[in-house]
This record gives sequence, C-alpha cells and structure tokens, in this order.
Amino acid sequence: MKTTLEQLTMGVGFLNSGLTTLMRAKGLKRYAIIPFLIDVAILFFGMAWGASQVLSLATLAAGYIVSVDSGFLYYLVYYPLILLFGLVFVILLVFAVYLLAGVIAGPFNSLLAERALMHFGVIEDRPFQVMAWLKLSVRMLIVSLLKAVLFLIVGIVLFILAFVPGFNLASSLGAMMILAFDSMDYSFEIDGLGLRQRLDFFRKNLASFGGMGLIFALTVLVPGLTLLMMPVAVVGSASAYAELKLKS
Repeated sequence: MKTTLEQLTMGVGFLNSGLTTLMRAKGLKRYAIIPFLIDVAILFFGMAWGASQVLSLATLAAGYIVSVDSGFLYYLVYYPLILLFGLVFVILLVFAVYLLAGVIAGPFNSLLAERALMHFGVIEDRPFQVMAWLKLSVRMLIVSLLKAVLFLIVGIVLFILAFVPGFNLASSLGAMMILAFDSMDYSFEIDGLGLRQRLDFFRKNLASFGGMGLIFALTVLVPGLTLLMMPVAVVGSASAYAELKLKS
C-alpha cells in the first residue's frame, strides 16, 4: 500500500506518465488518434456554435433581473450582470462539450484503456476483434450516457456551491476529482469493477485522485485543453490504476 505522499505524487505525475507511455509503447498511439480527432471536432464545432449563443443568452438572463425601467440601477448593474452570466454560460458550455465528447469518444477511449492495461500487465494481451469491440462500444455508450447525466447533475450542484463562500475551493477540487474519476473509469470498466468496487478504490486512493484533480485544474486554465488531453489522461489513469492495483 502506497503512502499518502506517494499517492499524491503519482497522481500529480499521471499526465506525464500517460504521455510517456503513448510515445514509447509500441502501437498504442494509433488507438489514441480517433478519440483525439473526435475531441478536436466536438471542441471546434461546439465552441463555434456556443460563441454565437453566449452573448444573447447572457443578455436575455440579465434582462430578467433588471429592466430598462429601473432607471439608474439599470445602468449600474446591467453590464456587470451580462459579464457574470456570460462567464456562467461559457463554463456550462465547456462542461456540455466535455460531456458530449465523452459520450461519442467513449468507446474509443475504452479501447485505448484496454490496450494500455494490456501494456501494463493488468489484463492479458489479446488480438483486436471487431465483434468484441462492438459489444464493448455498445456497453460503453450506455455507461457514458449514464455518466453524462450523473456528472451533469453533480456538476451543476458543485457549480452552484462554487459561489458560496467557504465552499468554492472545495467544490472546485471536487469537480476536478470527478474528471479524474471519469478518466480512470475506462480502466475500471475494462477490468470489470462494479460500482461498489470503483467507489471503494476511489476511497482508498483518495490522495491519488486529489493529485490528478490538481493537474486537471491546471488544464482548465486553458479552454479546451482538458478535452484535448483526454486520450493522454486515459492512458495516464490506466498507468496509475495498474500501479495502485498491483501494489495494493
């Protein structure tokens, strides 16, 4: 069993581990190409469409709060409200794009996680089979849809808490740890873990997920980077899962 500091250090280094593995593991890069291209396409079209909607939605929302008949108050708070609501809708847009990409790219991320777990010796190496992959794709599509609904609900709650003094930092870290759990969930699914086993693994290795969450927080500073790094995160999470499982 790793110490808390060792878990935290491993979590912080998970993206570096994923990138290194992708570069060095024979044949693994080709499994990352399709999910990466899907992420790029959804990010581009999602942001292009959303950019034209954010301002109109923010203006509409601000208009519900204060009207032009409010006199001086209108000029005092109208534009700050537009700025605030604009920021809110941008964050929600990024979150929605991430969830959509997770659903569409989910089957391919699962295949990438499977190949990574074979590389790390967690599961036995086996040749690619179309029928087996199609079954996995259908299963992961259903799982991805369920996760999208669950994460959307939890994400909205955490987003609201982010505006409550004293809860903002904790809710932000919680949101990032959800991303960390999501990236490792592909490995959980491939290795056949049930929901209780996944939650138990999360509880026992909380420091690792905390470290991963901190790194995800850094990627959020660059809009879209979290999504573009997802294939690397899937491999890095597989590496962390393999190390934690084999040394537990």
